[in-house]
Amino acid sequence: MKDYPLQNIAPKSLIADPGGIADLLARTANAGNEQSLYWVRRLERWGVTDSLLADVERKVRGARIPAYLALDPKSKTFKWNFEWPDFASDAGPLPDRESMYALFVAWAISAGTAHKVKRCVLKECHKYFVGGPRAKWCSENCGSKHRVRKKRKLDKQRQML
Repeated sequence: MKDYPLQNIAPKSLIADPGGIADLLARTANAGNEQSLYWVRRLERWGVTDSLLADVERKVRGARIPAYLALDPKSKTFKWNFEWPDFASDAGPLPDRESMYALFVAWAISAGTAHKVKRCVLKECHKYFVGGPRAKWCSENCGSKHRVRKKRKLDKQRQML
């Protein structure tokens, strides 16, 4: 069995931007897509766990995709295998929406961007976004609102002293 890198099967637009698949998951979750929201919440709350990996593998297994996934427990990621005989006839049913979003999660894990999916820390904002390790807000607006509230709270405390 020969392993191939993600670039062999990922859509070309996602290859150019490795964070693209994680961004797609975050944007569809923000739009209210239930399947995407389910996976993004799990990624954001607990990260890439053995349970998540097993669930992704279970959802994707048997669906007709350009390659099939093999879970590598040591590296806690997926390896892609292209040695299916006669893809068109023996590959199984077309994937449903749930399987496709599980496949997107597998792509994000393989690309190393799954851990970058975060939730905005502003209380009234419930948006997900893709950010670096120190990112806290989905936009400059949310960051600005947070800083203004923090400053006003400090000013109010100083006035009371």
